[in-house]
Amino acid sequence: MQFQEHQLEQQAPPLVESSGNLEFGAAGTNVERNVGGASRTGPHRWHSFLKGILRKSCLLDLLSCATAQDRVEILLYHGFCLGSRPDPRFPKLMPIDLFEEHVRICARYLPPLSLDQLLKPGSRGVVITFDDGYANNFDLAFPVLRKYRMPATVFLTTGFVDRSTPLWGNWLEFLVMAAQARDSVFEWRDSKVNLPLTSSLRRTEVVAGLMRALRQLPIADVHEFLRALENHLKLRFNWKNVPNLLQPLTWDQVRTMRQSGLVSFGCHTVSHPVLSRCTREAQTLEIFESKRRIEEELGENCTTFAYPYGKHSDYTEATKEIVRSAGFDFVLSAESGSTKPSTCNPYELPRWGADLELNELSFLVSGGPALSGYLKKHGWRWERTLPSHLTEH
Repeated sequence: MQFQEHQLEQQAPPLVESSGNLEFGAAGTNVERNVGGASRTGPHRWHSFLKGILRKSCLLDLLSCATAQDRVEILLYHGFCLGSRPDPRFPKLMPIDLFEEHVRICARYLPPLSLDQLLKPGSRGVVITFDDGYANNFDLAFPVLRKYRMPATVFLTTGFVDRSTPLWGNWLEFLVMAAQARDSVFEWRDSKVNLPLTSSLRRTEVVAGLMRALRQLPIADVHEFLRALENHLKLRFNWKNVPNLLQPLTWDQVRTMRQSGLVSFGCHTVSHPVLSRCTREAQTLEIFESKRRIEEELGENCTTFAYPYGKHSDYTEATKEIVRSAGFDFVLSAESGSTKPSTCNPYELPRWGADLELNELSFLVSGGPALSGYLKKHGWRWERTLPSHLTEH
């Protein structure tokens, strides 16, 4: 099976010498998501300044009242770290103080909604969701939800929570970062993969390149690759060695959150595959088994699902047929956009990611994109003050 090489923003020496099954180049060093939008520069900084003026002048409160009808904003989060700044060891984790500020902003401009309230007539508000099932959702985010009485839905990758199957990205990162410092060539099927592991920078590039390549494979092949990589590096993934901030929830923690009445739980597959790369049979097993495990542990019907990765290219028409046959009421993507309950497709609900500056988030949940669309319709160009991901639906 052949895959085309990605064009990368920052080029590094290729990781592959000769390729049959796998083709990729090393990515740039920015492996993880930008959390909180802290690195936005240039025009975005000026746009954020303008939206900050609106926020501090209370004009966004008026905008929220004028644009709130038949509008729901769904926000997507993953994991969290302590404090107000990103942890350099775990850059993908959002500082919990920043999450609390997100919650305060959401509560200011829109009423909180649980996911099951989304399609009720006249629904308006904000929905909080978390993907994967990290224990820090319980340790750090759950107290914030309780403090503000903010409902949320956590989408569980059940193999992760069962500690039977690591999230493959974490598995890969563990192996590359914990391996002995040396350069080597790893042979897998018809591919020869260069593994320059003599510096933190090169390890980061190796992780980025492999992440990008492995996302093109069926999940069974990803797991086969990682087991072969373990043999090559003479290293085994060990749950006990996983840092606390990257540990999964326990089922007892899941039940405690559910019993609070604030948090519900949905499916996010068993092993977090790119479903569009899997056969229909593999997709069916991932989806139905995840649903079964959650229902078995919680003793109630599981009615919600979130596509892993969640972009349109990450699932297929067959995937949508399977989730319908599984009996889900709501299915969430990771495409950006607002939800209009009266006309939305409940099997492809969009969500905004966590990479929003506070002023952008305020503008978003107060109805800024709706205002931008109105002004554009009438010939104004205010939408230029919004990043493209807040104006494209």
